[in-house]
Amino acid sequence: MRTSLESTSVLAGLLCLLATACEAPTIEHVVEPATAHMLSPYLVGGKQFSHAKSQKHPSSAKAQSFALAKPKFAGNTPAHPLRYIGVLKSGNICPNPKSTNWQKARLFDSSYSLVSKNPQEQPGQGAIKLPPSLQRFCVYTWTRKKMPTQKPQVDMNKFWRLDPDYDTVVPQSSQQQTGPYFDSYLQAAGAKTGGQQAPTPATAAMVAVVDTVGFTQGTTNYSSALPRLRHGLSMAGMIRSVRCPNSDPTCTSKLFHTQAFPYNRPDPKANPGGGVLGSQGSLAQAIAASILHWQKHQAANTRLVVNLSVAWDPIYGGTLPSNHMAMLSGNTTVPAPVQAVHAAIAWGNCLDVLFVAASGNHEGDPCGATGTMAPASWNLYNSPIGEQCQPFGIAHKPVSGKFVYAVGGLDYQLNPITKTRADSLPVRAAVGFMGVGRTPSGQLTGNWTGTSVATATVSAIAARLWGYAPTLSPHQLMSVIDSSGLSTQHQTKLITAYHAQRKLCSTHGQGCSIPYQNYVGTAAQSTSDNFFSQWASQLSMSEQTQTDCETKKLVCGSKYIKRTVCSEGKTMTSMPTSPTTEPWLRPQPEIPICPLCPTNNGILSLTVDSAHGTASLHDPVFAYTRATGELVEVTLSSVTIQPPQTTYVPLSRYYVTLYDPATGAAVTQPLSQWLAADQVSTAELRFRVQDAAGGWATQTTSISVNY
Repeated sequence: MRTSLESTSVLAGLLCLLATACEAPTIEHVVEPATAHMLSPYLVGGKQFSHAKSQKHPSSAKAQSFALAKPKFAGNTPAHPLRYIGVLKSGNICPNPKSTNWQKARLFDSSYSLVSKNPQEQPGQGAIKLPPSLQRFCVYTWTRKKMPTQKPQVDMNKFWRLDPDYDTVVPQSSQQQTGPYFDSYLQAAGAKTGGQQAPTPATAAMVAVVDTVGFTQGTTNYSSALPRLRHGLSMAGMIRSVRCPNSDPTCTSKLFHTQAFPYNRPDPKANPGGGVLGSQGSLAQAIAASILHWQKHQAANTRLVVNLSVAWDPIYGGTLPSNHMAMLSGNTTVPAPVQAVHAAIAWGNCLDVLFVAASGNHEGDPCGATGTMAPASWNLYNSPIGEQCQPFGIAHKPVSGKFVYAVGGLDYQLNPITKTRADSLPVRAAVGFMGVGRTPSGQLTGNWTGTSVATATVSAIAARLWGYAPTLSPHQLMSVIDSSGLSTQHQTKLITAYHAQRKLCSTHGQGCSIPYQNYVGTAAQSTSDNFFSQWASQLSMSEQTQTDCETKKLVCGSKYIKRTVCSEGKTMTSMPTSPTTEPWLRPQPEIPICPLCPTNNGILSLTVDSAHGTASLHDPVFAYTRATGELVEVTLSSVTIQPPQTTYVPLSRYYVTLYDPATGAAVTQPLSQWLAADQVSTAELRFRVQDAAGGWATQTTSISVNY
């Protein structure tokens, strides 16, 4: 093993998702020539500037390069984006483009169609009128099959800005046996039944799930649902399961969906049934649609929680000016699509809507993606108060709080999930590991790991508590929830349903019939020891692989960490050249190709759902974090899996050299023994896969480690 100290400059990388990421698919995105100079969206480990002497460990093979291969993404990249969003300086009349190939519209005029197909509920036909601050956004959509050669030519004197509205791909999904994980997830969320009966109050809050599912698709059968729908269906299932422990229909019905992913390639227009692509503009529309539907159908004193298990990387428009509400009067520095999302959330804030957002996940390299993703990163900004709500025609003076409330993810041992981005863990977190929900028909959803799961958990808790204390402002409610959190060693508090409702009872005398079991300790890992032990005897343990390990110290966000990479010294498979593209709006997490790949008794099981077909996992990397904070990454042999078969990989064959924390001596032993010695409970598997278009992408899935 080699040891060296290297200064690294880590660029904020892109690859989240997800919510969950949890799981990166093929990514498709459009980049204008004018923006091609932007920072690379994915830089693993950063650029190294200085080198120190290295010391070799007992292994002799040459170690492979520290950096994982930079992913290549497939997709036909047009010369110009297919949609542009502009912010008018005054009025609400969008100027005509010079070419009829571009179709103009006010961005938010179509928002309500994403909620309901009833034409009587369209804007201007009985729906609530949009405030002036939302009517100043224009969208220009390309209408021809032939790709555009330039952006729409309009009178720019009428605009503050005119910017592209970019897309991103929602990946394929899979479904595995999830029963045991459902029980463990509820336990970790403090939401297992066993307490008192607690009828749902008439003032129960509504929850809008802004995700991959449209308003009319919420009851879709999960097992037969299109893969692109499963993220939204799963988030809704988790919200119902945590919020409604006794499956009270009055409770489970207080939820609706809005579609943030309405696009398909190569059609730039929104598909009424949804699509595989979303954008910042469609997210803004979906948020506005949620508010419109709530306003039109809410009962007296009914509150609204908007669950945002979607995100984009902050380097693509995540930073707002400190006086962010001044953007409603005009701004030339923030991209127009980002301003549209901000305006929709600001409108909701002025109506006392609560926004809960996923802090985001990394995809492939824990140090390659830094900081909280947007819009969760807007947790830094205060909500509007007083005169700041006048642009929306609202005289109400809300109580000051956060613009959005970011949520991070923890595993069952109260450690950050393996997909946590550097410097992204907010002050509140919830279980984000192996989350499973139950659909309205009683089906269990797929298994998910990522900040999406944690966000859905907190949204469910907030909605439950708000029904008992509807007079609380969203910020007073979140103050109760945050103060109920259990302290962890990571400067974040774990939010659970039991402790949050108990806190509400003690501080406000409301919701004192608590239907949950007391959360104690950490949730039990889901194991299948008997199932896997029968396979262990059939596996050949004679083959041994001596890896060469190299340890370096690198910058990971705002701190240094040790990173040890072990491999056989082989050269990684050469990847064909393909356009590098940049995802913007992503579910958190995205759907993994291998959602349940647990390690039991030192044996890694790999199962791919039949929806994916035969899958070749190239250069899989088994990664985990030791108690010392050291990141260990061991490259395994590439493997091809043909569903419904399961491939079993004995980790005892991979000999790894690490330093013993107790003695400081270098010790070589099988990876399976290191996992037991380091008391590892969760790990991560990263691999590269080739998609149907011939491009390459990195996928990451979180796994449980059982003994």
